[in-house]
Amino acid sequence: MTPKFLDPLISEAVLPDTWRLGARFAYRTLITGKPLVITVPAGFENDLASIPRALMWAFPVNGRHRWAAVIHDWLYSNTGILGDRMKFTRKQCDQIFLEGMKAMGVPWWKRESMYRGVRAGGWVRWNQ
Repeated sequence: MTPKFLDPLISEAVLPDTWRLGARFAYRTLITGKPLVITVPAGFENDLASIPRALMWAFPVNGRHRWAAVIHDWLYSNTGILGDRMKFTRKQCDQIFLEGMKAMGVPWWKRESMYRGVRAGGWVRWNQ
């Protein structure tokens, strides 16, 4: 079994930097060593990817990484808590982002750069 996105990503722009899911969005991760499905409900609002404006030429917000970014934003918005059954650490949430980008075929240099970016700066959002 491999990590896999189980639903199409259906979202619409509601503000210049805000997107809303039009349908549930699920992803199967293996980060814990066994398959686990993370489901983001329809209506969840996110920014696709928090990329500094100075880097958007190399890392556009709306790239192949956006599938993983939605899952990552959902995990961060819940501080890694999925109901009463699972609690991910921030590092695990970031690893799920990396895993998801690989599943979507994001080139290794881009996914590694984005992963390092969330590892370095994600603590700000995590602690809000």
